[in-house]
Amino acid sequence: DDAARRGAIDLTVEDPSEEFQALRERVDLRRVLGDAFFENFARDAVARHELQLRNGMRPDTLLMPTRDVYAQAEDRLKIHRAQLRKVWECVLLRELSRGTLADVARDLVAKVVEQRLSTRLSEQRLQRASSNKHVIDRSKDDFIMTRVFLGAGGKREMAEPTEEEARRIREEDEGRVDGRMAKVVALAGALEVVAS
Repeated sequence: DDAARRGAIDLTVEDPSEEFQALRERVDLRRVLGDAFFENFARDAVARHELQLRNGMRPDTLLMPTRDVYAQAEDRLKIHRAQLRKVWECVLLRELSRGTLADVARDLVAKVVEQRLSTRLSEQRLQRASSNKHVIDRSKDDFIMTRVFLGAGGKREMAEPTEEEARRIREEDEGRVDGRMAKVVALAGALEVVAS
């Protein structure tokens, strides 16, 4: 906060620790919540889509920032898109918890977190993005190999994981989502105390 008050624009940290990332997220969240543009956008999105959310529509398609919101975050607050997505989870929990969706707020935000962190969903996005690309088979520790086969009609598809791999992936995804949700709840709760 002190650096922001003195006019600092950007700070680059190589390989930040978990504690530093938490501090950064807390500072960025305060800055986002201190700007009426972002708070109003979140409040309006929740109010506008309440019925759809109650009827089971995915919150990640209804409540996420628009291109304009991402651009405003970059221009006004110097918060990168990836960082805003993490901060936005806390903003959503705060807004959802204040209104008529309070009873399902945590579940809705957990779905947003899952969309960001899920290995299974990431692999599906990777498959779509790499449909016209070749997979290079390398076996270094720092390279993630993707198994690919040609399906019916010669279409490139991801190999289905074994039942054991699928179970392990689900458990890892659930662990990541649960861990992130604990941080979101703690951060949103801490800021509520500060805001009171």
